[in-house]
Formats: sequence, C-alpha cells, structure tokens
Amino acid sequence: MTHPLPPSPPPPVVSLSAMFRLRPGPNRVFFGLRAALAMGLCVVAGWLAGDEGAGLLATLGAFAALYGSGRPYRHRAALLTIIGAGLVVSVVGGVAATAASSAWPGVLLAAGIAFVAAFLCSALIVGPPGAYLFALAAAAGTHMHGQAAHLGGIAAAVAAGAAVAWVLQMAGALLRPRWPEEKSLQAAADAVAAFAERADGAGADLQRHATALALHEAWLNLFARQPGRAQPNDRLHRLRALSRALHRIFGATIAGEGGKDAASAAREIGVQVTNPPAVSADDALFKPLAYITSREMLAMSLRPGSTPMRIALRVGAAALIAGGIGALMGLDRAYWAIAASVLMLYQGLDLTRAMQRGLERTLGTFAGLGLAAILLSAHPQGL
Repeated sequence: MTHPLPPSPPPPVVSLSAMFRLRPGPNRVFFGLRAALAMGLCVVAGWLAGDEGAGLLATLGAFAALYGSGRPYRHRAALLTIIGAGLVVSVVGGVAATAASSAWPGVLLAAGIAFVAAFLCSALIVGPPGAYLFALAAAAGTHMHGQAAHLGGIAAAVAAGAAVAWVLQMAGALLRPRWPEEKSLQAAADAVAAFAERADGAGADLQRHATALALHEAWLNLFARQPGRAQPNDRLHRLRALSRALHRIFGATIAGEGGKDAASAAREIGVQVTNPPAVSADDALFKPLAYITSREMLAMSLRPGSTPMRIALRVGAAALIAGGIGALMGLDRAYWAIAASVLMLYQGLDLTRAMQRGLERTLGTFAGLGLAAILLSAHPQGL
C-alpha cells in the first residue's frame, strides 16, 4: 500500500516577529546553571588564590561546559577532553601570536583556528556552540599583549577551567550512568505518543518531523555514541530493545495503523525506560545496523565540495576578512569581529536562516551590552 508524499514545507522568510516567539525545545535551565557554576568556580578560585586574572583565564577553558550536554557519559568524557585540549591550544596560540610586532599573525592564526574548528565540529557533528568558542578563545588570546612569556601558566589556567567543566559534566554518572540514554529515549516515547494522537490532525507534518528527530537522537545515544558493545540483557541492550519498539510504532503510525492504541503503547514504553524489561529471545539475537565511525566521517568530509569543507572555508574566509578589517582600522577589540563572523556562519545555515539568526544575535548582543552597561555603572568591586 502506497501513501502520498506530504507537501513541501513553505520556504523560510526573515521575520521580526520570530524574535519574540519561543521555539519548542528542551529545558535548558539545568544546562545554563551548570555552565554558570563552572564559570563561577573558576572566578572564585582565582579570587581566593589572589590571582583574579588566572581565574578569568580559566573561564576560557570552562567553555567546555557548553559542549556534550545530553550525550552518554563515556562519549561525553572523551568529547570534553578533546574540547578542553582544543580550547587550550586556541588560547595559547592566540597569546603566542602577540609576540609579533604586527597584528596580522594574530588575525591569520585566529582565522586558521576558526577554519579547523568549523571543519572538525561540522564533520563530527559536535553541535552548538561548535566552532564559535574556539574562535572566540583564540581571538581573545590575541588581545593578551605582553603575556607570550607565560604560555605555560596560561595553558595551565585554561586546562584547569576545562577540568572543572569536565567534572561538573560527568558528575551525574555517579548517580545514574545511563541517564542521558534514558532521557533521550523518554523524549522519543513522548514524541511518538504525541504524533500517534494527532497523526491526521493539524500540524501532523511538524509533529512527524519532531518525532523523527527525537527518535534519531535516541538512536545516536543508544548506538552511534556508545564506545563499547552492549552485552546480552544488560541495561543498554534492554534500552535498545525499547527503542526498536518505538521505531516500529512510529512506522506503523505513518502507515495509518496507529491511533490511540499506538499512543498508549508508546507511553507504556516511556514508563518502562526507568526499569527496562528483559529482552525476548529474538531481540537478544538482534544486531544493530552499522553506522559511520568518526574516522569515516572525517574522510568523507575531506572530499572537495563536502558540506563541512564548504562551511569551514566560509567561516575561515569570514574570520580572515573581519579580522583584517579590524586590524586595518586599529580597533582595540578587533577579536570580537572575528568571533561575530564565526558565530553567524558556523552552523552552515542557508541565506534566509543565516539572516534571521544574524538579526536575532545582533539585537541580543545589543541587549547584553545594555545590561552590562547597567551593571558596570554600579562600579562593582571584589568578588
């Protein structure tokens, strides 16, 4: 039995009203609090040690707290280690460039780091904030004049901040080692149930798309982001069995065989996530489909014309042009021009969406500057 293809979505348009609408998405309160705690601990540690500069340097490494949220802990541990090392290299490289008498080595280095970071983050699907914070860290380093003789201490401070972020990100593994997998599977179950209840109603296309994304995220956490193999009937294996059941329900719903029974079945799976039942004999023999390894992803991304290469070239060129203009104009904070150019382009959006994001981020930046001006007008002192 064949089913007609759904209509194509309308083309995107730049909209001022979109800036005042809250888009559906995961709750990021805990994520924000954890990142703020990582930054705050670095500043407090520097203040207690009598070296506030070192504490502020450490916050550049604490940027690592913004990566890897929601991913399995073993995968997250490796990712954050690499992210932390990349931030150390970015900052140290930027500071080392200040030894030159000209601003151009710093511009070239920041653009080079932006290019490499954009390529790797896009090829390996690191996700937001992607290459932006590497470029910001490198560009900030190029403004630390007179510190090139202290590269070891700078590297240690940034690494310490990254270590703080690593510990905070991994702390949950002590209580619930499979919490990220369970959470993504629970979200997928809720999405499948919601789609089954409104498969023929208004907004079904958007709900189907959101459900497919939720199922894919659960699959990534249960399969592609797992560094080891699941053992028969261990917790990971049983969660995978629930994921397969959800995919079957989703497929049946798309084929018109869903309804309230499908929604109830999906919600029951959501309940079972916290205590997944033992798998059947058939499921015990199941072997997951192969997925692309990181090495294969990099190899494919190195091909001319690949999306990661196109994004990296665009980001690198924009960073070079923005930094060059800033250097020629003698701007005191030219590195912000480099960071802003990377922020607008690192996600590889099309022209319309890039303009929308650019407008939103520009106005958001002005709002942030206004808030900072209000706070600084009070002349805060000490911690």
